[in-house]
Amino acid sequence: MTPIAGNGAQNAPGNASKEGRHLKKWMRSQEKSQKLGVTRLKNARYAVEQAEFDLFRASLV
Repeated sequence: MTPIAGNGAQNAPGNASKEGRHLKKWMRSQEKSQKLGVTRLKNARYAVEQAEFDLFRASLV
């Protein structure tokens, strides 16, 4: 396949693997940030539960 005029760099066979690596890195970073978001959500829920329990305990006194 001949490259389109002025578009040689994009059609170079070596660039496909670069794009693949970039995509993999991006996917991994997305997964990490998603996991971090879940962790933050769990921590926030735990903090709310703890605060509710503290209020409940204080109301018993």
